[in-house]
Amino acid sequence: LHTHHATRFQRRYQHGEIFRYLGKDYPLNIITKSQGQSIAVSLSETTLDVSIPQTMPDDTDTRRHAIETFYRTQAKQFLPKRTQEIASQYDCTINRIIIKNQKTRWGSCSSKQNINLNLRLMMALPEAIDYIIIHELCHLTHMNHSQAFWNLVQQRCPRYQYWRHWFKDNAEYLVL
Repeated sequence: LHTHHATRFQRRYQHGEIFRYLGKDYPLNIITKSQGQSIAVSLSETTLDVSIPQTMPDDTDTRRHAIETFYRTQAKQFLPKRTQEIASQYDCTINRIIIKNQKTRWGSCSSKQNINLNLRLMMALPEAIDYIIIHELCHLTHMNHSQAFWNLVQQRCPRYQYWRHWFKDNAEYLVL
């Protein structure tokens, strides 16, 4: 399933820049800390906090890598668990769930019953994530985008059209 981000805005990883997490906006809060050897990224009630030791070089790449690692960690905790929950509702058998940072796809499903999911899904609303998971699980039954495939998607996710459009409308904000 493709991401379709047209007007891709340029990330600067600057204080105050908005990052989404599960559909909510969190301004980036850059904190310089006197202690420690490593960057810490965490989510507070209102901000995405990036604590950088004074001893470390603080540049865009450092911040980008730390933030991407944070989203990857969250994705590995959240996405496979959610996928298994939904799969068990429909008696789907999955081989492996693989988390990737893909530029052009939210998810994919292979004939070996492996499901790939984009770590940037952690930026989307939980219902939007469920739609992507359902879409990929339906490919276990139909490895195509036939009418039968879309009928199954609709059966499992009646508002799928809404979520397809939601991704098109929001893709430009769901970038790392």
